[in-house]
Amino acid sequence: MKQTTLWADFVVRNYEVDVHNRASIVTIANYLQEAAGQHADHLEIGVRDLLKHDWTWVLTRLKIEMQHFPAQQEVIKVLTYPIGFDKYFVYRNFILFNAQEEEIGRAQSTWAVMDIQARKMIGVPEIITSISLPTDPPFVEQLKGRVAKIKAPQYQESFKVRWFDLDTNNHTNNAYYLQWVIESLPEEVLKNKQLASVDIMYRMETVWKDEIIGKAESTDDQSFVHQLVRQSDQKELAQAATTWR
Repeated sequence: MKQTTLWADFVVRNYEVDVHNRASIVTIANYLQEAAGQHADHLEIGVRDLLKHDWTWVLTRLKIEMQHFPAQQEVIKVLTYPIGFDKYFVYRNFILFNAQEEEIGRAQSTWAVMDIQARKMIGVPEIITSISLPTDPPFVEQLKGRVAKIKAPQYQESFKVRWFDLDTNNHTNNAYYLQWVIESLPEEVLKNKQLASVDIMYRMETVWKDEIIGKAESTDDQSFVHQLVRQSDQKELAQAATTWR
C-alpha cells in the first residue's frame, strides 16, 4: 500500500549555509523539492512516471515560513503530503522539524502538470487524482489569494543564469529564483535581519545566460514585495513577498 505521507531527513552541509552559519532559504527550498520528489516517486507520479506521457511537474507557487533556520550539521526532518487537487493544480504541504522533532517551519506549494511537446499546462490527469490523500493531515491550509504586486521599486540588482543553475529540463532550478529575490534587498537587511517567510509565484521559466533584474519595494520595516523580470523582453518571471524579523 502506498504511503500517503513521507518523512525525509537532511543534514545541513557546510556548503548549504549562509554567512550566519544557518541553512539558506535556497537550501530549505531544495530540501522541500527533494522530499516532494521522493514522495511523488513512491506514489508513482514522479517526473519519470510523467515523462512516459510527455508530461512534467511545474512548481507554480511556494510559501515557506520559518521559525528557526538550522545551523551546519543540524538535522532537518521534513514531513510532506499532498492535500488535494482542482482542475489544474495539485497542492502539497510540508512541516519541518529539528532532530528533537520540534516544529521549526511550514511550507505550502502549488503544482501543475505541463505537456512538454505543447509547452502548456494540462488538467490534472487521472493518474494523479486517483492517488489516496492522507485522512487526517496536521496542516491542510491551501495557498489562496495572490502575492501583492510591486508598485514603486526601491532596490534593484542584476543576475545572470549560470550553467549550474539549470535543472534536467534545461531551465533554472526554481530555488534560484528565491536567491535572486533575497539578493535584491540591501545589505543592511541581509546582515541584520532574519527571513521569516517568503511567498513566491512563478510566472515564466528562464534558461542559460538569461539576464534577470530583481526588484524590491519595502511595504513596512519588516516586509517587502518583489518582482523578477527578464532583461531582454521585460517579461515578468516571478512575484514574491518576504517578511523579516
